[in-house]
Amino acid sequence: MKRLVLGSKVLGSILLGSAVLAMIACGGSTTPEKDATIDIDAKADVDTDVPKDAGADTPLDRHEDIPDTPETIEDTEITELDIKADDLTPDEDLVEVRDDTSEMIEPDADIDVDTEVPDETTETDVEECPEDDLECTVVYQDPDEGCKTVLLMGWCLIDGVCYQDGEVDPENDCMACNPSWAIEEFVIRAGEECNDPTPCSTGGICTLDGQCVTAEPICKPALQCVRGRCVNGACQYSNLPKDSECQGYNKCYNIHRCDGRGICEGVSPKWCPDDNNPCTTDACDPISGECLYVPRTGTCDDKDPCTDNDRCENGVCIGDLKDCSDGDPCTLDLCEQGVCRNVPHFGFCDDGNKCTKNTVCDSAGQCVGEAVLCNDDNVCTNDSCLPEVGCVFTPNNNSCNDQDPCTENDRCVEGVCVGTPKDCDDGDSCTRDVCESGMCRHFALPNGTPCDDGNECTLVDKCQSGRCVGSSWWDCDDSDPCTIDECVDGIGCQYTPYVCENDNPCTTVHCESGVGCVYTPKPGPCDDNDACTVNDRCEEGECIGDPKDCGDGDPCTLDLCSNGVCSNPPNHGECFDGNHCLQGKMCVDGQCVGGTPVNCEDYNECTADSCEPSVGCVHTPLSGKICDDHSVCTLGDSCNDKGVCTGFPIICDDGNYCSDNLCDPISGCFYRPNTLMCEDYNRCTFNDQCSNYECHGISYFTDPISKAATLEFLKGPARPGTALDIDENPATCSPKIQMDPDRNCEGGVDNAFAALALLIDNQFGPQLLTAVNSGTLALFFEHEQPGPGAGPYELNLFFGQKAMPMSCDPTTAGCNYDVFGETVIGECAPRYTFNNAKIANGKLTAGGKQHEAVFYLMIGTYKLPVVLKWAKIEADVSMSGGKITGGTGILGGALDKRSLLAALNRVPSNQFYPYIKDNVRNHINSFLVPDMDVEGTSHLDYASIAMKFTIVSGHAVGRAD
Repeated sequence: MKRLVLGSKVLGSILLGSAVLAMIACGGSTTPEKDATIDIDAKADVDTDVPKDAGADTPLDRHEDIPDTPETIEDTEITELDIKADDLTPDEDLVEVRDDTSEMIEPDADIDVDTEVPDETTETDVEECPEDDLECTVVYQDPDEGCKTVLLMGWCLIDGVCYQDGEVDPENDCMACNPSWAIEEFVIRAGEECNDPTPCSTGGICTLDGQCVTAEPICKPALQCVRGRCVNGACQYSNLPKDSECQGYNKCYNIHRCDGRGICEGVSPKWCPDDNNPCTTDACDPISGECLYVPRTGTCDDKDPCTDNDRCENGVCIGDLKDCSDGDPCTLDLCEQGVCRNVPHFGFCDDGNKCTKNTVCDSAGQCVGEAVLCNDDNVCTNDSCLPEVGCVFTPNNNSCNDQDPCTENDRCVEGVCVGTPKDCDDGDSCTRDVCESGMCRHFALPNGTPCDDGNECTLVDKCQSGRCVGSSWWDCDDSDPCTIDECVDGIGCQYTPYVCENDNPCTTVHCESGVGCVYTPKPGPCDDNDACTVNDRCEEGECIGDPKDCGDGDPCTLDLCSNGVCSNPPNHGECFDGNHCLQGKMCVDGQCVGGTPVNCEDYNECTADSCEPSVGCVHTPLSGKICDDHSVCTLGDSCNDKGVCTGFPIICDDGNYCSDNLCDPISGCFYRPNTLMCEDYNRCTFNDQCSNYECHGISYFTDPISKAATLEFLKGPARPGTALDIDENPATCSPKIQMDPDRNCEGGVDNAFAALALLIDNQFGPQLLTAVNSGTLALFFEHEQPGPGAGPYELNLFFGQKAMPMSCDPTTAGCNYDVFGETVIGECAPRYTFNNAKIANGKLTAGGKQHEAVFYLMIGTYKLPVVLKWAKIEADVSMSGGKITGGTGILGGALDKRSLLAALNRVPSNQFYPYIKDNVRNHINSFLVPDMDVEGTSHLDYASIAMKFTIVSGHAVGRAD
């Protein structure tokens, strides 16, 4: 029991403060009595308004009625406020109460209350109340009703016994004291742990009706083929009989049964059909139950007699094409049902000798041709021919004539005739020295041409009639205020140190380079030449003194000093007698009288305003008082110990990293876009930064790209417009125009792939068209700086697919595309680059024998990448604003027939409809005849190909994987 004896006004304020603090402690929690009203006696002079953000009200009717309080504190004398530390337990929470001056009662400390009150207050004797020996109550003396008892916050009083918040019912541990819900009865602890008396129980849980029930099944076994029982308070376990049904976790069995030893095992395996693939191991996934066909390694038989070394790779049986080469360039090397055939070939051939040209197979089956003439008409090279490489032009160092009369000592250097320019310098900077037809001539430069006359002190030297003349003096200003700058003829600029002057006894001076004179304050005595000051001294570089004290202690005299002599004439005006609580006093007949009280109202609800004569206005903080900071951005506003109304900030968060979460005191939460660095999770951007609520990076791709709106394989005879000259030999072409031999090899274009017309018409072509039109396959070109129209530049080739928005038609301009990972290096660097791209007269050309590219064969929905050697591009383009906006072109190159056949073998068989895989491979093996010696082995090992495309503009935005 705590004892309080005090005046009714203060006591009422304390009890009301306790109730309000109880509401604050509950915050915004919802309680069963949340709609209860607060009944406060009409005579109580208490502000009951609570800010809307202070939380839900907690009813006061859990405690005794609040006593009546008089209108002013002067109405009742404060006689005693006595709470001793000995009355409280050390670990009790502080009981916080307040009155209009924000008094605090702390149970752990003695509290002394100033009992001084204004003169009109009278003392009242109050009889001390008896103690009730309860630690959870406070007994106080009410002047009108006598002794009263109230319950402390955080306690329950149940059947005359005190229980702290959270303390359980001794008779039922599913009930506990919870003052937020009830103070005179226990509250159910639903969902909390309790002591379950059931034998073998591992613990209980409280139900909604306050009963403790078993939380886990009794003696629950760890295995489903084991039975558990509670015997004499202890769990006993036994195995279920053999063949009892159970639920197994291996989904590769249809039925599971107990084995009599406590284990649930599968007894009816799931059947997985044989995929008849020698390169897979048939299995079942025990987790999903799905049949698995796991690729294996080792030997196999691909059923193709024209392959050797058959082996399993990635679940497919593949073999190397049987080598049927007879080393004769005048035979076609074929394989039929495992038997090699070498059929005579009449036409162009390769004899492996780079010193012959136009080689053909004659009627005798011999590859014959004309000798290559190696003559570069250059006297600085020795011309020869090597069969393995062809013409060789070896630089020499012979003397020569570069046909320039203004050079001397001409000699061959790295295959070029180079001479040393004739020296015509006359040593005059105002003449232009030239060599004309082998003779030196010296022309005077225009008057006014800048020159150097050799004089260090002249500034503006100019040519005059072929001579250099100085017209002004050099400025030697070194921008340093600590030097005296001047120019001396024959020497140049000289810099003499500058000495700073100082007549201030309170400073020292030095000159600081680049700054000038620096005056540093110094301490010590000085003389300010004022007789009405004393104690003259240096402070911050100035000589100051204290005013001479001429005061006589009379506010109605003037305290004056003149030439060091004090005088005190009468003061007939305003005066100050030391009382800061009165203002406007006047001297009347030598007396300081009158004045009006100082207004100390600071209009701050968090301070108590008063006036002390010695100091003036005093604003005492009312710490803990409920207040309103007039901001919807805070909750639970209260006064702090500095007299400021503060609250807990509400959380404004829209979950967007690219917006600043802000709060307006009037309107509440709002969000403003920021420019923070961020991560857009696009591997093809850098310097990601927030903009307009979204994270975007700078793309690695140059915009816009040129995208192939259409893409098709070219076929038919070799004529200009149907293919490109891949081998850069105008005398070779493929396929030949059999019906028009006079036009054979017109333009020297190469497209051996055109011989596969049947596959192009029925498989490769239609499936490529479908993929391009749907956007699942996209060819596009990136134009690096300096870009089209600015001379040779880098053209990057990519394949990819359409990106968001997916509604965009890929055959039109403006769509977004992601690149395939196979076409880039690292994150987004191009793998296939043409560094010689140029545009002349509306024609784009790029590539050649030093360049590679890639294209994709569509086999059903399977994208098969094929590398092109000797890749090149030619296109007729239209441009606007330095950007390509449209056009038509051809992509060509040479593909490795062997690699193509091996890659096709890895494509799933169901993708080759309407054909079968073996038929497609055999057709290619029979009709695709290599026409390029890309690897320099003197064998035609690569086949040329050509694809036509049309151009629209688009945007590369990221990676597809």
